[in-house]
Amino acid sequence: RPRAFLDVSIGGAKPERIVVELAKDIVPQTTSNFLKMCTDGFKSAALGSGSYKNTRFHNVTKGVYLVGGDVLKGDGTGGHAALEENQRYFDDENYALQFTEEGVLGMANAGINKNASQFFISLAPLPHLNGRNVAFGKVVEGKNVLKSIESVYCVKHKPLTEVEIVDCGVL
Repeated sequence: RPRAFLDVSIGGAKPERIVVELAKDIVPQTTSNFLKMCTDGFKSAALGSGSYKNTRFHNVTKGVYLVGGDVLKGDGTGGHAALEENQRYFDDENYALQFTEEGVLGMANAGINKNASQFFISLAPLPHLNGRNVAFGKVVEGKNVLKSIESVYCVKHKPLTEVEIVDCGVL
């Protein structure tokens, strides 16, 4: 299974690495989108281009999840898929993988069949998201980084200290 990395800096500190293993054998389209967002990113005639590099974790809900990947606005109100040029969303692929533990990687969608670039990492089992959000991988290194992000002071789930993906790619 392919692996990708997210180098995360909290408040401008030295980046720490999260490594995720992706279930390309089960959710190939979703995995391809994530891998592309970690490298080349999306391209749109109207919106330009962008990848996960230099984006933020914009939602930290303690004991639930960390949300990132808004490549358009950085605040959770935007996103764009990377699969095809000018295609903002892609469909839910399947719900074969479940949110059974900490560290499961899932798509943060804008509704049924509206997956773009936003993703989340679970901080606990999230059974209420099974059948609603597509899970596509898991954290295999850097769970301590999840704890560091989770401990950032937030107001209404918005970190007051910048939590930035300063680099990302495929291993």
